[in-house]
Amino acid sequence: MDMFHHDKRDYKDAKEAAAIDIRKRFHNRIQEGVAKATTLARHLQSVIPEDRLAVHGRDLNFRWGVPERHAGAKAIQDPVLLNAADPEARGMDGADDVGRLLDMVEVPNIKNDGKITTISEEDGTSRLLMDISGHTVTLHNNALSQISNRTEFGPKGEKTKVPLRYLKQMMDSGEPALQRLCVEVLNTHYKDTPIKMRKSLVRSIDDEARGFLGSSYKRLDSMLLLETLLEAAKDAGAVPTDAIMSDTRCQIKLVLQRVFEPIDDSPMIFGVAWSTSDFGCGANCLALTIERLWCTNKATTMDSLREIHTGTKLHGDIAWSEDTRQKVTAASAATMKDYVKHMFSDDNIGQLQVAIQKAHETETDWKRFGDAIKRHLTKDELTSAENLFNSCEQAVLLPPARTVWRASNVLSLIAQNAKTAERTLELERMAGKVFETSKQQIKIAS
Repeated sequence: MDMFHHDKRDYKDAKEAAAIDIRKRFHNRIQEGVAKATTLARHLQSVIPEDRLAVHGRDLNFRWGVPERHAGAKAIQDPVLLNAADPEARGMDGADDVGRLLDMVEVPNIKNDGKITTISEEDGTSRLLMDISGHTVTLHNNALSQISNRTEFGPKGEKTKVPLRYLKQMMDSGEPALQRLCVEVLNTHYKDTPIKMRKSLVRSIDDEARGFLGSSYKRLDSMLLLETLLEAAKDAGAVPTDAIMSDTRCQIKLVLQRVFEPIDDSPMIFGVAWSTSDFGCGANCLALTIERLWCTNKATTMDSLREIHTGTKLHGDIAWSEDTRQKVTAASAATMKDYVKHMFSDDNIGQLQVAIQKAHETETDWKRFGDAIKRHLTKDELTSAENLFNSCEQAVLLPPARTVWRASNVLSLIAQNAKTAERTLELERMAGKVFETSKQQIKIAS
């Protein structure tokens, strides 16, 4: 397959000019990536979850009211408060430590000026609140979803729960009677049913509960994991090119400083994406990434490392130490380092290039592609996917033939215009799953 160009230069000159342009764009991506990685490091260093372990029937109470701000206030040091990490406990020195982390990637003269996410002030509006042993928090949507999930009851095989949609519609109705009903439903389930004896770990930021998790949730130090990742990436000659943060999870991508061409005239860069969530909104995982340099379409492949945050159950009669959390994190970090080394190995990269060639040679059509993805896309996204896949005018943005490789790139392209960071991550992962399908059919893992 020849590269498309539409000027008076011959093909060789056009290709050489394109190669120079790619190198410039790659360098710019590295500069942007270091700035974003710096922002992520500062975020993980400064936004540290505050943990409380609660017995449902004893410690929890839901109510409707106006939240009070507790900015800067320290949490009550009682047995249900699990000791949170801080920069001093980690042996860190604030901004200097962030600079030390980014020195690992050896990219000189980069200005680290990424914007740090901040928490907005409450607007005084009445809302659903949760009291935990007398301490009041508001509820992030992620925590509310987990609260809904943990109302599960019924015999094995026939379990049900209070639907999240039901709770949210009552909360958003503006009707005092429905809002009172929402509170009554939650308090009844958590205080007067068998789940009243269970325990949950509540993880908050600035008095907003963002995670409502089981007592066996494994708390990891994300900053230490990031440091391990950057050290392993440096050993492999990889540098950061992107980082994404939301209220509940984050992701960073690091790529090898080499351009690969598994398909003629289709330069690509390969790397790894590490994503994690301190609030139960995703596992601690590593996956290979692929990016086409002509159009910056990106795909995140299936996880090589997928560690669910599950460990020993927490007990409320112990003030869990930072030392305990660091030991648990150290074990995860050691595993991560081994996986990064394997993922960047020549053998693994060679297998990835063979898989791309196979996807490039495997034909498909919109019916098979559309049937596989329609459950996972919004109506507008599905329409956009169909138009892009069937279009004959996307020679630069998409591979020209109607293949599995083109199908994967369609989803990567849609991901670039996603409305939220969460949706970008979901679509890029979906693109990776499509890429890994067989010749017979396209299948998206649920």
